Amino acid sequence: MTAPDVRSRRTGVLVFALLFVAWFVWTARSHHRATRPQPVSVGVPASVAPVNRPAAADLSSRDTAAAPPAAVPASPEATAEACRNRLKNLGLAARMAAANRDGKLPDTFQELGRNLTKPVELICPGDAAHLRSVPAGWPEFSSNSTGYVLVTPGAEETSPTTVYLECPLHGLVLYADGFVDRKK
Repeated sequence: MTAPDVRSRRTGVLVFALLFVAWFVWTARSHHRATRPQPVSVGVPASVAPVNRPAAADLSSRDTAAAPPAAVPASPEATAEACRNRLKNLGLAARMAAANRDGKLPDTFQELGRNLTKPVELICPGDAAHLRSVPAGWPEFSSNSTGYVLVTPGAEETSPTTVYLECPLHGLVLYADGFVDRKK
């Protein structure tokens, strides 16, 4: 064989090998996708759910992601920790608002809500009374819609000792600098 024939033969073998590897990888991925277990929806089957479960019409009137499922009530420690996390998020939203207000935190829940997506974020996860009547949107929201108390409206965001928000249910406070602690 001459030199050009050897070179073209090597090129042909190399192309064939690359095509074979590409085909093998493609079929392996396709097979992996086909045999991978499908995601299972997490929820309580109707046969296991308690008899006093709310009707579907009742569930549509509130944000169901805010409340634990009816079949598994959350422990007081879990709701207190969820409240602590919610207060931390509210602190972040308040400090974001303060960036546009010369370092002053929002004066009302409506101003604070401009940095939140849904009104349910202003309701303590352990506050069953307010979770039953979550407003559908911000126009329906009022200070009576939440159990949190706005202690110092318009506080300076850099003040580490000023209490900004309080959760009377869990005895937690959000300081103006974003720190969450037990009420003293």
